[in-house]
Amino acid sequence: MSDMVDAELAVRQYLTFVEDPDKLVDPAEITRLEKEAAAAGDPLAKLRAIGALEKARSVDGAAYRADFVAHAKGWATQEGVPVVAFSRLGVPDDVLADAGLLPGGRGTRRGRSRRRVEDGTVRQRAKAVPVETIKTKVPEGRFTVRQLEELSGGSPATVRKALAEMIKDGQLEELGAATDWTGRGRAPIVYQKPS
Repeated sequence: MSDMVDAELAVRQYLTFVEDPDKLVDPAEITRLEKEAAAAGDPLAKLRAIGALEKARSVDGAAYRADFVAHAKGWATQEGVPVVAFSRLGVPDDVLADAGLLPGGRGTRRGRSRRRVEDGTVRQRAKAVPVETIKTKVPEGRFTVRQLEELSGGSPATVRKALAEMIKDGQLEELGAATDWTGRGRAPIVYQKPS
């Protein structure tokens, strides 16, 4: 199996875990282990079979997370998948940072300032970026505050200030809540430059 296939499997399994951990349970293996436990005559054999059955029924999120952290950045780079796509599928910011997909990731956990955001995920505190710099990072097409934070490196408050100024000056339009939002919590507000 190639490294890319391993990486793809690691990414696929962690995304499945985030979506619904029960999808990672193998029903055929559960059935086999239930039969083995029922058929065991020796108490220790029965104990071992029940232990294996319970292990098969539970999903070890830490193992899937570790594999994702080890492989996600290389896979995303190879496939051209932006970090915002992972966020939209519910991958927490701390996992993205540990995978090296967000600033302040691998090897920089000590001393990193972090804060909780509305949906309960942990996000590192953004460095001070001036409003004027943020305005130059506004992309073409539709975007959210979160996407502009990632593009500019600015804090949520400074990004919102830049957006408010641009809306006031007629350089930007607020389109309302994203209609295709499938993540946790409220749908983000979408912005775009006027056409």
